[in-house]
Order: sequence, then structure tokens, then C-alpha cells
Amino acid sequence: MLALWCPDWPAIAAAAAADLPPTEPVAVTLGNRVVACSATARSEGVRRGLRKREAQGRCPGLHVFLVDVGRDARLFEPVAAAIDAVAPGVEVLRPGLLVLAARGVSRYFGSEPAAAERLIDEASAAGVECQVGIADELSTAVIAARRAALVPRGRVPSSSPRSRWPSSRRSRAWRRRGARTWSICCTGWVCGPSATSRR
Repeated sequence: MLALWCPDWPAIAAAAAADLPPTEPVAVTLGNRVVACSATARSEGVRRGLRKREAQGRCPGLHVFLVDVGRDARLFEPVAAAIDAVAPGVEVLRPGLLVLAARGVSRYFGSEPAAAERLIDEASAAGVECQVGIADELSTAVIAARRAALVPRGRVPSSSPRSRWPSSRRSRAWRRRGARTWSICCTGWVCGPSATSRR
């Protein structure tokens, strides 16, 4: 699976809807708490989870907007359409995050890195910065996109519990805990054998 993620999408969409330049500090709030902020706002100390007033105290020039899922979706449609034009089969999981099958697009562009580069270029032409992640499973691809990583086939990112032990040691540990199959989830990662080919 291939995941394309646009970091800070709610803040980017809010700034675009208000015709603000991308360098302005922007925060999106829900229930008086910051749920998304731009990179400029982060550099001024604004973080997710801060109260609105504290965020404004840290960054006096902060532009604050309420969450608007419709705005986020409406402004993400052109990005999804641009990606779908070169890699059909795009599925938008939420505004700012889309996925598609990696096999076809990587064959078409020659390799997974070439496909990732082309999709990043298409998103950039549509006016947004994004990161691409490729992995065997959907959830792993989404996490890989947050790190801009291409996870090798049959592997999981190095910070997952599954990658910390060799396979035989891991299987013995799970059997001691009563696990008879590898379809057990542990801390958000699927501890089963990875698919042999990308979907």
C-alpha cells in the first residue's frame, strides 16, 4: 500500500480558505483546544492540545480558525484529483491523507521510490507539500508516510515491537503467552506474517 500524507492539512486548508500566505502562523481549534497548527506556529511554541489562549500567548500573531471538515475536504479534492490523474484508484481516508495500491503505480513508474517521487511532484504542482510511505499493510503505510519511509517488503518500521526481536525468539515469547496464531495485535501493530507482495 502507498499512503500520501499532507502534514498539518486542517491548518493549511484554513489558511488557504482565508487567503493567508503559507508563512503566517495558523492554528485550528476544537473545544477551545488546538487540534492542528502550521509549521510557523509550531516554531513559535504552539502545539496540539494547547488551550487557545495559551497558544495566542505564545504566538501573538496567531490566526485561529475553528475546525471545518467540509472546508478541509473541499480544498483537498483538487489534490486527490491530481494524484488520481497519474495513479488511478485513490481512496481518501480523510482530508490530507489518501492511499492507493502500490503495486500498479510502482510498476508504471519503474520502482517504488520513483512512484513516490512522482506523486510528491504532483501534489507539489497542486500546491501542497506531502510525504509518501509505502509498506505491505495499510496501517503500516500510513505510519510510514508520517516518517516519509519506504518499508522493505516483509518488514515493519524499526520502532515497532515486532522488529525488536528475531522471529524465532518472538514466536517462542508469544507461544508462552498462549498465542497459537500470529493474528494478535500488540500496541497497535499487527504481529502476523507480512504479505509477500504489496497490494
